[in-house]
Amino acid sequence: EVQISGGGDGAAITPGNINLQIASRYGSTSVQPVSIAGRPIYVDSVGRNIRQFGTASDGSGAAESKEVSILSQSLINSPVRMDVWRNSDGDYLFVVNSDGTAAVLNINMDQGVVGWTKATCVGSFVDVCQRTDIPSSSRR
Repeated sequence: EVQISGGGDGAAITPGNINLQIASRYGSTSVQPVSIAGRPIYVDSVGRNIRQFGTASDGSGAAESKEVSILSQSLINSPVRMDVWRNSDGDYLFVVNSDGTAAVLNINMDQGVVGWTKATCVGSFVDVCQRTDIPSSSRR
C-alpha cells in the first residue's frame, strides 16, 4: 500500500512533484477489495486477515491499514470472495473461505458497531454477490 501526494499541502500531483510513501507492507491476495463506510477493505497477503485502509486517527494524515478481523480469526480461512450488502442497519461484508465456510461482518460507524458472525447453510458456500434486480419487497 502506497500513499501518493503532491509536493505540499493540497498541491496537485505532477510528474515533477510526486511523492510516494509506503503506508504498509501487508500486501493483498487476489480477492477483489470492496468498500465499507467509504474505505477499502481487502484480504492481506497472509490470507487470514481482513484489513481496512484509511487515514490515521491521530490527525497526521498518514495512511494506515487496520485489521478488522483480529477478534474473528477462527472465522477467516483463506478467503476466495467478498462482497458488501448495505441497508439502513449498516454495511454487511460477506466473506467466503476456500473451505466453503463463510463469515459476515456488520459495520455501522454511526452506532459504533463492528461485529463478526459465522454464516451457515446446508452444504458449502461457493460465492457471494449482491443482486440488484430483486424487488426490495422480495428480499429477505
